[in-house]
Amino acid sequence: MAPKWVGSSEKHGIPRADQIHAILNATFEAELEGEAQEGRIMLFIGPAHDQTDREWKSS
Repeated sequence: MAPKWVGSSEKHGIPRADQIHAILNATFEAELEGEAQEGRIMLFIGPAHDQTDREWKSS
């Protein structure tokens, strides 16, 4: 299933490419409580790109 991007993923100013990289290279993931219109609400934490150890959260 393809991810559905929600407003909360954009409000932190993280570029979409960095969000995708964080999802694909997540060091932490969790299913969040709440009502999703379809599917599940997931939180992914991982590096923004290969040249950094800094992690972004993408939900």
